[in-house]
Amino acid sequence: LELGPSVGLPWRSAGDFLAWLNGPLLQSWRPSCLFKADEHRFAQELISFLEGSVATPVVAAATPALSSSSPATMSKKFAHDPSHCNEDSICCIASKANSRPMWFMEDGVLTDRMDVLVAVQADGEALSYAAEAFRNDRSIVLAAVQQNGQALRFASDELKHDREVVLAAIMQDPVALQYAPHGLRTDPQVLLATLPKKAGPAPPGRASDNNGVGGGAGPDAAEFSEWTSVHPASSSTCRVAPKPQGNPNGPTAAIANRLRDDQPSVRKGACLALAQLGQETVMQYADELAIRLKDPNGDVREAACKAFATTNPPASAPFMASLPALLEDPDPSVRVAACKAFSKLGPGSEALMAILAERLADVAPAVRVAAQRALENFGSASVRIFVSALEAEDIGLRQAACQSLGKMGLETIGSKAVAALAKGLDDERWQIRVAACDALGLLGEAATEPHGCRIAMLLADDDGDVRRAALETLAQLGGALASIVGFIAAHLNDPRWPVRVAGCKALSMMGSAAEPYTNAL
Repeated sequence: LELGPSVGLPWRSAGDFLAWLNGPLLQSWRPSCLFKADEHRFAQELISFLEGSVATPVVAAATPALSSSSPATMSKKFAHDPSHCNEDSICCIASKANSRPMWFMEDGVLTDRMDVLVAVQADGEALSYAAEAFRNDRSIVLAAVQQNGQALRFASDELKHDREVVLAAIMQDPVALQYAPHGLRTDPQVLLATLPKKAGPAPPGRASDNNGVGGGAGPDAAEFSEWTSVHPASSSTCRVAPKPQGNPNGPTAAIANRLRDDQPSVRKGACLALAQLGQETVMQYADELAIRLKDPNGDVREAACKAFATTNPPASAPFMASLPALLEDPDPSVRVAACKAFSKLGPGSEALMAILAERLADVAPAVRVAAQRALENFGSASVRIFVSALEAEDIGLRQAACQSLGKMGLETIGSKAVAALAKGLDDERWQIRVAACDALGLLGEAATEPHGCRIAMLLADDDGDVRRAALETLAQLGGALASIVGFIAAHLNDPRWPVRVAGCKALSMMGSAAEPYTNAL
């Protein structure tokens, strides 16, 4: 953009520009409104100033007005003027939230109480810009969480413990419960408030195709009624109120009653709320929760699994009876939840481990990982399963088996499992060679030393990841590698930087034998 006399425009100095900002523009300024495209009006006025269409005020007369205005004074002077739009329109609300630029604040913080109140009423998360004192102002925080429940995270610790504030937040957005202190997160009255008060249209659920991949819409109230009519073993329990346990009119009982709601989202919420209340409550309502393990909606089945997983161990007879079916559920999220619950069963559940082992080859990656973690918790009882998996055709399954055996430790897996792992060092697939090296490295020097020569041969492997893994594993042998220190040092010039880093680490573990090479670095 060319300016000045050379293109027929008047001179405009920085002083002229400041005077224009504090003069004509200041007097015609209105809060920014995205929906009315005010930035276009500003751009047009700026062009008019540069072209000389707007007279330039005297700088000396304008500057004092600018310098004498405090942020609070300017904030009040430019308070939202509803005359330029309908006060109920979205653009009016937007202008309330965005009409005060950051330079109206003191150090980026809103310090005027009225400014803070107006801001949080338009956007609750504007509480994050409020001075610390206002985050402890009950009326301001209530206004913020009523507009956006998740603004609770910006409230003071004192107000996060205020039941009324927390209830207002979660009634606006149940997700806000995560920002409440533990005492309120396990309060039955608060948890009850997180559940929908009125039945509405059923939210999307999770149907499953034959491959176990979730998708589609879940059953609505009509389908739920049809389901209960064709499940005589469940429908009577589902539709008849449970026997009074504790206070039948209390909030915990009210949550349990919502397990029979027509809407899947309500049944799911009730399961999760009971889980929040802990093991004793879950076991108290175990029979009703067990019915939800067979719910027609996958979200509800998953939530019921999570509820039983809070018990330690989740040895409820109804849950144990349902576990095999849950591990083969068409919904992958239910299978994940079942694997996690299974991991807490402990000794005595080995008979079911074969079913859990099948999930190591599940089509859903999240299920495979959950099954792997669950089997690791059984220690020596699961070693034979992982050793068998080392012979599988699936590369991912073999990698997972190597990883688990390495994590479980030499004392747990024994020498036979180490020998099975070492076979992977000669595998034709580089991924298995890497996994075997990494696993032996995790098991430590006692497992690595008998196979040191085979690992050293991998330093000449064509694959960079294999060379890196071999160096990292050999580093555990330290000074025992003095005879091949020169071969290891040669990898300081490897074209792959992870290999060079691993070579440096290996040399640093070899003591005096590596000094000629480390001193040269």
